[in-house]
Amino acid sequence: MKKKFQLFILLFTICESGKLLAQQNPRPNILLIITDDMQWNSISLLNPDNILQTPGIDRIGNEGATVTAYSTNSLCIPARTAINSGKYGHRTGPENNYSYPNDSVIRLPEILHDNGYYVGLIGKWMLGHRNPRPEFNYWLWSPNQSTYYNDTCWYFNTCVPATEHMIDFLTDSTLSLISRVDTPFFLMLCHNAPHYPHIPQAEFTDIFDSTDFNIPANFIKYQSNYPSFLYKNGAMNSISSFENVKRKYMEVMAGVDQSINRILDSLQNLGLLDNTMVIFTTDNSYLIGEHKLSGKSFPYEECMRIPLLIRYPLWFAQGTVIDSSYSLNIDIAPTILDAAGIDDTFGIDGVSIHKVIEGNFKRKEFLYEQMSGYPNDSIPALRTFRDRFFQFNKYYCSETTEELFDMQSDPFQLNNLIHNAAYQTIISGYRYKLDSIRTALADTANISNCNCYLKNPVYFDSNNEVQSLSVLNISPNPASASFILTYNLKSKGFVSIYNLLGRLEKEIILEPNESSKTVTLQNIPSGIYFCIVKDESGKSYQEKLVVQK
Repeated sequence: MKKKFQLFILLFTICESGKLLAQQNPRPNILLIITDDMQWNSISLLNPDNILQTPGIDRIGNEGATVTAYSTNSLCIPARTAINSGKYGHRTGPENNYSYPNDSVIRLPEILHDNGYYVGLIGKWMLGHRNPRPEFNYWLWSPNQSTYYNDTCWYFNTCVPATEHMIDFLTDSTLSLISRVDTPFFLMLCHNAPHYPHIPQAEFTDIFDSTDFNIPANFIKYQSNYPSFLYKNGAMNSISSFENVKRKYMEVMAGVDQSINRILDSLQNLGLLDNTMVIFTTDNSYLIGEHKLSGKSFPYEECMRIPLLIRYPLWFAQGTVIDSSYSLNIDIAPTILDAAGIDDTFGIDGVSIHKVIEGNFKRKEFLYEQMSGYPNDSIPALRTFRDRFFQFNKYYCSETTEELFDMQSDPFQLNNLIHNAAYQTIISGYRYKLDSIRTALADTANISNCNCYLKNPVYFDSNNEVQSLSVLNISPNPASASFILTYNLKSKGFVSIYNLLGRLEKEIILEPNESSKTVTLQNIPSGIYFCIVKDESGKSYQEKLVVQK
């Protein structure tokens, strides 16, 4: 009897220990939050100089991980397909905004539903029509381009008026669902914000009316060696145009941040926060004045880079920064499947970000792609090869149209080196790298050419390139209290000193009858900066400045 009792106690202890472990690490809930057309540096955690403070969004990264991440295609439908499938667009179908993913493409909601998750959509879908998909237990579909106020959504097949602001409507719906759904759940909250038109909630309207925004370091229109279609729809030439857009954009972003804070608080109050993987990202970023452009779909840093923050205490310690490896939007799906304990049997291109933390994976380069068709067929298809040293863009045009940017010395992508004789060996190497990565990723798309070319071509031989550097010289470099700027301008100009985030630190007028000027570095802390000189003709020159105090 005693032995039977001891055996019972042993079995009871094992059983209770198993229950305790299950309670400590149960299958996680997953909340995937996707904004629309959101600049990666429009949150204060990633940009301390950001005018808007975003404590709600910042909280995800402060209590988890911030990830250096890029979209594989800076357009809504291709980017959302990549997030949902973990695959490149050349494998799933949509490489522009005029096609949906192939019916054969297995998507994240379907996989999680088949593995016992409660699956819900709240907001923007874009991967098909508004008709509810069978893998969703909850379907609240918002229009592709919301008017924000007095809009309509679809709850399954029922039209529902959204009389409050769309950010509030989607947030309230999310909070209601979280409070009553059985776990585990996979919920996609897909905000229309901050997509145009930038109409903020009433409480945030006009809060930045008296605010002066920092002008982007590359608020400079390309003058030579740029794709002929680039400014076809006009340029954002005036600072007032930039500030007007930026003000309203940031007012809408204030509402997004408030939404995130409300949701995190609700998860915490319900005791669900630490067992919920919260992922915050966007489909693609957006140009607001950089290169004097507005919009997306361009292979430039401000379009390609996206915010990616993940809170999941089981994997990520507070304040984790993942920047040793390029992460891509195709990595989001495998990361979620990894957390859910579901093996990848779906041929996914991406890799779980958890493997980066564990030291089992490091991506040093990636492919960016787009097909012709957005906003019209006059904009060509393109392929981009990117690593930490250079970015090479190949446009499929009737004439050879390429760009090479030195990402170490020219992070603002001001100078296309494609016609620079000193870089021809590097250019040949990057053409080969692009072909190789396309082959490795089975990118066999048959791409036709558009009628475009490289506009205002300017060629430099090695001697001319060396001479051009004499236009601007910094000594000493590194500098501490001051440096001497030597320049050779034929007209009046000015030099602007920017930090790595594009914040203007100092601006000085240069007279053509002078050849040098002493520049003081008072109130400029140690770090890496860029001196950009512009003359009255619009030509620009750039040199890196290192400040050591």
